[in-house]
Amino acid sequence: MEREGHEHEDERVERLVARLRALDAAAPERLREAVVEAVANAAEPDGPPVPEATAPGAGAEPAAADPDGSAPTGPGPGGGVRAAPSRLRRRRRRPLAWAGGAAAALALVALLLVLVLPGGDGGAGAPTVPQVAAAAMRAPDGPAPSPAAGGRLDVDGDGIPFPDWSAPAAGGWRAAGTRSDRVGDRDVTTVVYEDGAGRRVGYAIAAAPELPIGGRRVERGGMPLWVYELDGATAVTWLREGRTCVVVASGVPERTLLDLAAPYGA
Repeated sequence: MEREGHEHEDERVERLVARLRALDAAAPERLREAVVEAVANAAEPDGPPVPEATAPGAGAEPAAADPDGSAPTGPGPGGGVRAAPSRLRRRRRRPLAWAGGAAAALALVALLLVLVLPGGDGGAGAPTVPQVAAAAMRAPDGPAPSPAAGGRLDVDGDGIPFPDWSAPAAGGWRAAGTRSDRVGDRDVTTVVYEDGAGRRVGYAIAAAPELPIGGRRVERGGMPLWVYELDGATAVTWLREGRTCVVVASGVPERTLLDLAAPYGA
C-alpha cells in the first residue's frame, strides 16, 4: 500500500510539472506569489513560547551569569546546579512538515516556478516566448539580408526562411538588419524590418523544438496565433515545423502584426 501511495504521488508530481512547463509569462505574477506563500506557510512552529523549568525550592540564591554571557546558573537545593530563572524561550521551528504527496508536489512546483517563469533564473533551459521577443527587440548587429526568389529573403532561422515584406501589398517593410542570439538553450535568428515611417518590427525564429505557448489565442485564416502584451510592446507568435516564430514591435498595431504573421504561419 505504501509503495502504491508513492507511485500515485510521483504521477501527480509529473502531471504538475507538465502543466508547469506549459506556463510562461502569461501566468500572472500572483500565481508565483501564491505558490511560494503556500510553501512558506507549511513551516509552522510547534506551539507558543514556553517557560524553561525552574528547580523547586524556596530561598535559593540568585543565579549568577556565566562570564561568556550564557544562561545564568547557580547553586540549587542540595548543592546542585539549578536551571536559569523562568524566562520565555521559543521552541525551535520544525523543518517543513509536508502533509503527504500533495505538499511534496507543491514544493516542487514552487521551485520550478522560481526557476522557469520570468523573473527566475532560467539558466540554460528552454526560454520563454517573451524572452525570445526581448531578443528580437534589440538593434540589429548583422547586415541586411537581400531578397530571394519566392517572396523570401536569403536568410533563414533553423531552416525556416524569412519573408520579404518590402512589397506595398505586404506593408512596405524593408529588411534593415539581422542578429543572432543564444537565448537559454536555443539559437534565435532575427530579422529586423523597418517601414517608411521608421517603425521597426523584429521577426525571430527560435530553433526546434517548439517552445511552450501562452498568451491570448486568436485565429487568422484558420491558423492559430497567440498574442502577448509585453512591457510596452506586442508580440505575436506561432509554431512552424517545430520552430517557434515571434513577430514583435512597439508602437505597431496588433492587427498589423497579425497580418504580417498569418501568411507565413503554415
